Amino acid sequence: MEFPMKKLVKIKFIQSILISLIILTGCSHKEKITSFFPEINKSERAIQIDTLVIDTIRLEKIQFSSDGFLQIYSNYLTLFDKRFGLVYDFDITGKLAAKYLGQGRGPGEINSGYIEGHTLLKNGIHVFIGSSWDIHLLDKNWKYIKRFTMDWNSSTKNIETITNPDPHEPILYTLDYANLKLVPDSKNNLYLPIYSEHPYFNGLISREYYEEGRILLKLDLSSGKVTELLGRRSQEYLKYKFLPQHATFSFDIDINDYFYISHEIDSLIYVYDRRFHPLYSFGFKGKNMNTDYTELSEFDAKKFRRLYFEDRPKKGYYKDIYVCKEADLIFRSYSRGIYSPFDGLQIYKSNILIGDVDVPKGFKVAGYIPPYFYSDIFLDENLIGISVMRFKLSVDSLNHGLMKKKSPKL
Repeated sequence: MEFPMKKLVKIKFIQSILISLIILTGCSHKEKITSFFPEINKSERAIQIDTLVIDTIRLEKIQFSSDGFLQIYSNYLTLFDKRFGLVYDFDITGKLAAKYLGQGRGPGEINSGYIEGHTLLKNGIHVFIGSSWDIHLLDKNWKYIKRFTMDWNSSTKNIETITNPDPHEPILYTLDYANLKLVPDSKNNLYLPIYSEHPYFNGLISREYYEEGRILLKLDLSSGKVTELLGRRSQEYLKYKFLPQHATFSFDIDINDYFYISHEIDSLIYVYDRRFHPLYSFGFKGKNMNTDYTELSEFDAKKFRRLYFEDRPKKGYYKDIYVCKEADLIFRSYSRGIYSPFDGLQIYKSNILIGDVDVPKGFKVAGYIPPYFYSDIFLDENLIGISVMRFKLSVDSLNHGLMKKKSPKL
């Protein structure tokens, strides 16, 4: 789709404005970028875990579309079927304990069309999101509280016609459905990842996108409005022309509402306070990662699609970060690339790397029911059988062994 250019009038006036902008950008550009990343690096290494003993649990056979995800709530393995809108609770042996919802408009059903994501608020309210920015709030008994469409709360209209859009404008962005994660804070605000598809501000053509593009939105669930845009992409992206196939990230929030941000090509994890002020970074490069990334030197949509679907799976990159509040541990999964039969899982105690281990391809930590940490689901070859993997760590032993290594809180 082509977008009309703004009509140019008073050429000399426009030129003077552009010159002023260039001067201002040259003076403030460095401050803009670096101010979003902490200066303090607190990386430490004290390896205590070399391998994991991983068990497999087979879930009881159910009606399943083969498109879903697992979350851990109230000592249950809760499986969400994205297409059918069904929610299943399994006990820790894999036995079905309960079944909820289903797509529809009737009582006890969810009218989302497709479930893109879910989270549970501290007050017990279930939050679902559909494919059209639709938010569904259900109570602890799975009854509707309300349904609304996100209000991007933007003052600018027809943003697609603007050739030099303001990166601060919410309407410039859309939800990153391919890497969607819903994370609430203690005040029941919701945070979601975003990116831009604007014709003049996107990962295929715009360096400013990597410098000034926001990565997270804050959604006020009481009003339905987007209230803040947060964050920046890692400065590692500035070492390349364009890396749109890797221009994403993972995040989580701890018990203090501190943010943990992990970018796909950056070995560091960045920590921010509840107001998103940078605190410190930590982290180490994963083992045996193929980081020979293929950059996109000019706009080429066909090449981008090939890089995303064919080249990206061959590379090593950081995938999912999970903060386990109960065990005070941070897990970060990563791909090593096509040449490795395994993916990797890093285990951090605060800012200390205590393990970097082999895990099956696609493995990530979904939650914790003591004494086990559980993975997301795995489907067998015929896409019918569903399994969940689990492992356990001696958390008390880890706490004791690292007492002297703990860094003081900021």
